[in-house]
Amino acid sequence: MLMQWCSQTWARGISFALALVGSAVVLIWPRLIAESMQQLDHSVLSFTMLMISGCFVHGVGFDFKHPVLRLLTGPLLLWPVIIGLVWFYA
Repeated sequence: MLMQWCSQTWARGISFALALVGSAVVLIWPRLIAESMQQLDHSVLSFTMLMISGCFVHGVGFDFKHPVLRLLTGPLLLWPVIIGLVWFYA
């Protein structure tokens, strides 16, 4: 039942919107993340890009059959992590 709401259209729309906003911030306004290359923590940026990619995967409607991959690209993991990353960068 819990995974059933993850495949709802509104949940996929939220994931796609989070992915669009996240990628726009990273690509168009990178100064929101760091003022210079010396301030940028590349390991956190790589993790951020991985989470944005996961939101794109869920947002466009792709469903993995393997339960671990489904969990990794589902909103139960992605949304709290994206919110934590926003808090980290703020």
